[in-house]
Amino acid sequence: MILLQTRMEQKRLILPLDRTLLAQINEQQYRYGKPRPDENPEERGTVTFYHPRGAHDDQLWALALAVYAAKEKPGKLFAFRMG
Repeated sequence: MILLQTRMEQKRLILPLDRTLLAQINEQQYRYGKPRPDENPEERGTVTFYHPRGAHDDQLWALALAVYAAKEKPGKLFAFRMG
């Protein structure tokens, strides 16, 4: 999810004008958790992503996974089509 946010900030991702996807992006929430006792000192805890009750985030996660899968192609601009 962080990579998706980074690509959007870098303007390296063109999003479709899809109401469902844009609503899921805007509704997404996150919280930081406490570090677990067994974590390495460099790790500072966990980030948990979630959506409001009754909402969905399946298209958002599909987009995030697609961006992650495409990360090995530096310098490319990707456009995703829905449908």
